[in-house]
Amino acid sequence: MSGALARALLARTAAVVGGLVAAVAALVVLLKAAPGDAADLVTTDPTLRARLVAEWDLDAPIHEAVGAALSGRWGQSWTVRPGADVADLVMEALVQSVPLWLGAWALTLALGIGWSSQAGRARWQGWPVLSAAPVFLLGWAAIVLLNETAFAAMGAGWINRPAWFSLPDSTSFLRSALAMTVLAAGSGGLRSFVDGARSRLEVHRMSPAVEALVARGQPTRRLLAWLWVPDLSVLAAERGALLFGGLVVVERVFAMPGAGSLFWEACVRRDQPVVVASGVVAALGVALLRWLADMTRVVADPRLRELT
Repeated sequence: MSGALARALLARTAAVVGGLVAAVAALVVLLKAAPGDAADLVTTDPTLRARLVAEWDLDAPIHEAVGAALSGRWGQSWTVRPGADVADLVMEALVQSVPLWLGAWALTLALGIGWSSQAGRARWQGWPVLSAAPVFLLGWAAIVLLNETAFAAMGAGWINRPAWFSLPDSTSFLRSALAMTVLAAGSGGLRSFVDGARSRLEVHRMSPAVEALVARGQPTRRLLAWLWVPDLSVLAAERGALLFGGLVVVERVFAMPGAGSLFWEACVRRDQPVVVASGVVAALGVALLRWLADMTRVVADPRLRELT
């Protein structure tokens, strides 16, 4: 490995780690600055409240709270599931959410790369309108449409009661697939990915190296793909990071258990250990995606090594 490449990789790794620490610190500061705490939900007795504050370290300095959050010393849940180990709660929720997140991310990349690589734009003018709808609205509309259609068909005697009826109360493959599609396409995520990928591809098509190959009548696909990889890695990382936030909305709309639902419930119940643990895991996932994107760009594009 060359010295320039090693320095570039180390610099970007340090930047990602610094971003992770800053994100966790911001989360802890926001939790401490928010009015009220979990003790307010448990009791109004001053003596009991003082004991809970001491037991739960609600008055711990910010630097200690950040250190505990980053070290993984999350302790036990206060109000979501009192006495349960927070790490176990978060891991159980991740088992439910990771397949949904991965499926939505893979769907975004597959459709996004496929559509953005098309030379003509006219064929794909209809889908961005659908993608622009917010996740919660897109999910609600899909649920209502499917439920009402199935109910009308059952009333007319055309079909028997489907196994998935009614959404989102029944666990089914349809519910999971629908949630995955809504998460991938909603809130302009798919449109943003396609537009960004297409614009970068057009820039590379007009680069001197590609134009030289065209002038000589040689194929350009391999060179375009190589030039496109760093851009796609950044866009994919950005979209993957945004999907973490979308999990909260999608899992609530489709009544699905998972990390998003756990985070929502912990915020409502002011369960600080669960909120912090969920935030740390999400920040770690975002940081990992960003790190992978940076590593890919630096390895694929030697010019970036000289900027470090």
